Amino acid sequence: HALSKALIQDALPTDVHHVLLVDTDVLFIDDVLSVWKQFELFQKGKTALGLAPWYPPVSADYQYKGTDPDPFLAGVVLLDLDVCRSIAFTQLLNDATTEAYQQFGLRSLWTADQVVLSLFATRYPQYFVPLPCFVNGHTYHYLSNGLSWKSACGTEYPRNLHVVPSSDLTKSTSYFRNW
Repeated sequence: HALSKALIQDALPTDVHHVLLVDTDVLFIDDVLSVWKQFELFQKGKTALGLAPWYPPVSADYQYKGTDPDPFLAGVVLLDLDVCRSIAFTQLLNDATTEAYQQFGLRSLWTADQVVLSLFATRYPQYFVPLPCFVNGHTYHYLSNGLSWKSACGTEYPRNLHVVPSSDLTKSTSYFRNW
């Protein structure tokens, strides 16, 4: 189950071309079409994966080793299955994970598919597109530094809430103070 997003292209029929995969702890507060439209950012026949970056984003020279912090969030994932199949996506995921194991001593997929997909995005940027921050409204961003996240998103508002457990979520003034 934990890696199902990373392997879905092998399970779905070939007449399914695009998928939007969503964690069970993501609640949409707007029309999902606004997220689906982000496939327009994909280069046709080239981009396999779209993920929203962690905010604030890691520096451009950050070398991801499969450990904290993950540079991308996997609560909302866009996949072009045709491209995934044409580039042997599953094998590239395996190669990226094996490389992290050999080079950096990766011993745990501590955030499961998020580690594997972040490794793919950083190892194979030619097949990846970062998505706008509104695609994955992660509650950690609101709770830790909502003003910074809001600033990074410009005029956009979150299309969903990716809920992570926190006692702050019981206090609406804490969660919604920046909106």
